[in-house]
Amino acid sequence: MNNRVTIRPETLRPARKWEKPTPDEIRELIRLTGMNSEDVAAILGLAPPSKKSGRGSRTVRRWKSGDVQIPYAAWALLAHQAGFGTIWVDCDEDERHIPKMRGSHSGPHLISP
Repeated sequence: MNNRVTIRPETLRPARKWEKPTPDEIRELIRLTGMNSEDVAAILGLAPPSKKSGRGSRTVRRWKSGDVQIPYAAWALLAHQAGFGTIWVDCDEDERHIPKMRGSHSGPHLISP
């Protein structure tokens, strides 16, 4: 059974045109990065790597559960890490390439619109 979630193109836009992702989309994007919650917290600077408080990874878990909305900056950096490019760069819609994900892929394989 394939439980993959499609990440909507509206979530892969510059901040002023961005639609907030669902918890399922957040979990899928993190899965595509190949990182766990602790790794995500570390690269986003949510908690110093030397601290074992778990605060940073707790924040990530709250994003994934839908308790707290993920900030655009964090989403954009994770999207870049997952292979979606620099979604924060604003350009004309005609020039914008927002990749679509193939439904039954095993990694961040992208297809053109």
